[in-house]
Amino acid sequence: MSRSLPPSCIVASLATLGVVGVLEAVGQGGEAPAAGLLVVMTLPLPLLIAVVWGWALLAAGRADRVVGFAVGALAIALIFGSGLVILQVAGHAAAGIIAGLALGRNWRVDVALLGCCLVWLPGIMLTVNEVPVQEQLALLRQDILEMRTAQFPESADQEERDKALAAEEGRIDQALDLAGRIYPLVIGIGLLGEAAVILVLVWLAGRTLGRTRIGWRFGSFSRCRLPFYLVWVLVIGLGLMLTRRPELSGWGLNLALLAALILSLQGIAVQVFVIGRMLSPVGRLVFWTLMGVFFPPLVIASGVILGVADQWLDFRRLDRPENDEDEKVV
Repeated sequence: MSRSLPPSCIVASLATLGVVGVLEAVGQGGEAPAAGLLVVMTLPLPLLIAVVWGWALLAAGRADRVVGFAVGALAIALIFGSGLVILQVAGHAAAGIIAGLALGRNWRVDVALLGCCLVWLPGIMLTVNEVPVQEQLALLRQDILEMRTAQFPESADQEERDKALAAEEGRIDQALDLAGRIYPLVIGIGLLGEAAVILVLVWLAGRTLGRTRIGWRFGSFSRCRLPFYLVWVLVIGLGLMLTRRPELSGWGLNLALLAALILSLQGIAVQVFVIGRMLSPVGRLVFWTLMGVFFPPLVIASGVILGVADQWLDFRRLDRPENDEDEKVV
């Protein structure tokens, strides 16, 4: 085997140093409007780091080399980068490497998603520990109240303004109370969504840019089937909700909602399968447009019920081989 330095690892290392430098420069830009615009423009950069390192692993083929280059690049970045930026970039680099391993070694999709999510947990825990959830919500409440107060008409007298402000505070408190209860759910959905995006982008990058052999093949969505253990996660979450301990019932609510939302994908796949056999392509387009615009809660709720039921009843008879007619349903 050649002892030359893998070009993909060199590219990934240089990209990591460049992204850390850009994020540090933007972070020191102050609070000017231009600085806010730059922050928005640099949001995709950590995602780019994940894709580059995933592609580097697929192209190099050796995890030990890639990990060594990643550690070396991050160590050099410590010279000019702050701890928070390094932690963010390191988490995305690790997620990209996990994605490359998953694609190169044909891991199951759920295992790959879980692996990408786990490497972000230390950074999330440190962030939450530094700025607790309730403090984040309190800051958000203050910002929303200031924005709403500024929108009150100047012609209103003080009594009307006080009544409107009190009513607005009540609505905001209710919304933020719900947000605090489902905060772990929001984090979980965000992590799974970003992990899925990274896996897809690394898959595309590996097939487009690298001389790689990736075993993953994405079939028809109408034949999507999720692991049965999600049903147990749902049951455990519902069981925790029935306890009288607030901390356990809170975690149970988030577990149950997360499992239900994931299972709804299988239920929606069942609906796609059935509708595809009942309507023409134009009819399907009209049907899903109407359902997506006017009845999304119904689609998700029915998706949860069908997704759970399909685990046992197998509405689509997926054990038989996929044929050309199945492909037309997507």
